[in-house]
Amino acid sequence: MGKYPIKALWGSILSRSSGEVSYQGVLGKYPIKEFWGSSLSRSSGEVSYQGVLGKYPIKEFWGTILSMSYGEVCYQGVLGKYPIKEFWGSILSMSSGEVSYQGVLGKYPINE
Repeated sequence: MGKYPIKALWGSILSRSSGEVSYQGVLGKYPIKEFWGSSLSRSSGEVSYQGVLGKYPIKEFWGTILSMSYGEVCYQGVLGKYPIKEFWGSILSMSSGEVSYQGVLGKYPINE
């Protein structure tokens, strides 16, 4: 995980291999199946990374890691101080001190 731990992750963090970060764990009530990222770092108490999530690319993400299931959630935008623009995937439920979203992801984008 580089030099820094992932504070936003609830669950088990696995080892780093092949120069890519991979981990499994539980975020909120939803399990994370897989994640591979080309870049992962912790800054200002928040996690930021760029890479791929399942088959879908993550362009940019800052803040608390979203809850996801089936490892097929794709999202773009920023979380925490900024709104999340688009979501694709399964049902997502996430709550934190700053942002709370709940709804069906896939056909229905969440724009607030």
